[in-house]
Amino acid sequence: MAARSPTVHRQQSRGTGASGNQAATDDGSRAKRRAHSSTPFVTVLPLNWNGNRLLPACLRALAATDYPKDRWETVVVDNASTDGSLEGAMTEFSWIRVRRNPANWGFAKGYNDAIADAPGEYVALLNLDTRVRPGWLRALVAAAEAGATIGAATAKLIFPVESPNAGRIQNAGGMVLRNGSGRDRGTRVEHGQAVHEDDRGQYDRLEEVFFFCGAGVLLRKAALADVGLFDERYFMYYEDLDLSWRLRLRGWKVVYVPNAVIEHEHAASSGEWSPLFTYSVERNRPLMLLKLAPLPLALQETGHYLADFVLNCARVGWWATTRRQRGPHAARAKLQAKVIASWARDLPGVLVDRLMIQRGRRVPESYITAWMVEDA
Repeated sequence: MAARSPTVHRQQSRGTGASGNQAATDDGSRAKRRAHSSTPFVTVLPLNWNGNRLLPACLRALAATDYPKDRWETVVVDNASTDGSLEGAMTEFSWIRVRRNPANWGFAKGYNDAIADAPGEYVALLNLDTRVRPGWLRALVAAAEAGATIGAATAKLIFPVESPNAGRIQNAGGMVLRNGSGRDRGTRVEHGQAVHEDDRGQYDRLEEVFFFCGAGVLLRKAALADVGLFDERYFMYYEDLDLSWRLRLRGWKVVYVPNAVIEHEHAASSGEWSPLFTYSVERNRPLMLLKLAPLPLALQETGHYLADFVLNCARVGWWATTRRQRGPHAARAKLQAKVIASWARDLPGVLVDRLMIQRGRRVPESYITAWMVEDA
């Protein structure tokens, strides 16, 4: 069971003025209560793992959120941290509640129970390396409330001021490429390196996007009840595109909200292009495609990966026999072997899921492929 600290965000009662103003004050209080009761309740869920460096800044920014105080709560979900970050947060930020997972369950499994137990209409997910601007939650809720078929509202993620990429876009919603890869809007890849666009106002329009970024998003619980929670086969990465894809197959929409601004360090816990990052991305994308994508695309991309693995194994063999060395391709082949072994374990369940999801889809395949864009 989760350990819980005191309840969050209790409104303080205020004394009334002179007795002649009592009736007006009571009427005003009743009006405020009615307004607050119609304001959706949101559970904000920062996910922590050994976050001594990041969690305090995340919570300090969150404390300044401009949203009715009795209509939201913060529950820090902790993946069995060992650095004292959770205990420190409970001491410094008495208004938070906490939920302790018994192990480092990653993103998808780490979040799912907390999402399921949240009491309100919405949950908001925040990465540990984020710092929200005060109006972020109000903007996300307003966007989600604008349409009953909006399943997710994703924030505008920018790099923090101390980042080498300060003033640039990290994510303005997500798009899906022709090969099934996810790509942050506002980011392009040049010579194998991510290049982030300057924030010039080009992403300042509220609009529909293909997928949300799990670093800063508001999710409608009714939509999750319809399509399911995060796929726990993903430890991290691609779980947000996977869930967005399932939402779209059932007719739900994902909107990008430019007024919901969140600073995001990006990959602060995993390290961009670290071995864990690379393994997770290469493993999860083909599994997601085999579950959700048009079958020709899924088979094509899986086949490309298998062919590259065979080629790298041949290269390793050539180096071993001709030069008695491991060669430059050995580490790559080893990582690919690990990826493929994980596919063998998870593929039966993925194919069962595909059958169920495709039977329950509400939009044609052409609707999904129309969202796919060429890699710029």
